[in-house]
Order: sequence, then C-alpha cells, then structure tokens
Amino acid sequence: MAQQHTEADGAHRRPADAGVGIIEILVAMAIFGIVMAAALPLLFASTVQAARAAQLATASQIANQQLERARSAATSCTQLKAHLASSAATAEGAVHDSRGIDFEVTETAASSITCPDVDGLVPYTVTVRANTNASARPVTATVTSRIWVGKD
Repeated sequence: MAQQHTEADGAHRRPADAGVGIIEILVAMAIFGIVMAAALPLLFASTVQAARAAQLATASQIANQQLERARSAATSCTQLKAHLASSAATAEGAVHDSRGIDFEVTETAASSITCPDVDGLVPYTVTVRANTNASARPVTATVTSRIWVGKD
C-alpha cells in the first residue's frame, strides 16, 4: 500500500519565511559596515569644519574687541600711537580661550602711523591667528578699518 502524506508530515518541512539565517545576518552586517565606512570620512570632515568655524568666530570676536579698544583710546593720534605701543609691549599679543586655543594678535605698528595735520582718519588693521597644531591651514581673521583721530 502506498504511503499517504498527511499534514503532520509537513511539520518537518521549514516554511520559506521561518526566520533569519546566519548568512542573511552576515550580509546585513557587511552592508551596514560598508555604509558606515563610507560615512565616516564625511563625519570626520564635518567635525573638523565645525572646529574651524568656532575658531574663526572666536578670532573675529577678538579682532573686533581690539578694534574697539583702539577706537576708544584714540581721541588723538598721539594717544592712538601710545595705545598701540603699549599693547604691543604687553601680553595682549596672545589671547587664550576656554577650549585651550591660543590666538596671536597683531595690530598696526605705532611707528607705521602718520598723524594727520588736521582731524582725520588713520588706517588700522588687526589680525588674529589661531595657533593650533591640528591644522595645516591656520584660521586667521583680519579687520581693517580707519579710526577718526583728533589733531594733536
């Protein structure tokens, strides 16, 4: 007599959607690894760019503060020259921020300023450079302006 198969015999067969096998898991992990490896340089580059943007913002703020100090000290050309000479002689040439970055401040030299014969404008430039070893291209902010000075 021929054997008849019943539904109970089908219990030994594995349905097509019974679960995830080790091969599927390995393929999914490999695809995930490839995607993450491709995204990692982008993540690193954006982190570096964010740090540079923060350094540039700080350098710009320091440069603008130096400009305001020079403007407030400059009621006359002689006073502006005295301010620039004293700021060059003091420790104002280096500014440290809370992240531990040193900024080098360079102002127009007092000796390069020619006082006008009447009230007028005197050119002024301040450059602030972030001193970091992490970047081949240092972050630099430069502010150039003219300061109104009175006749001496």
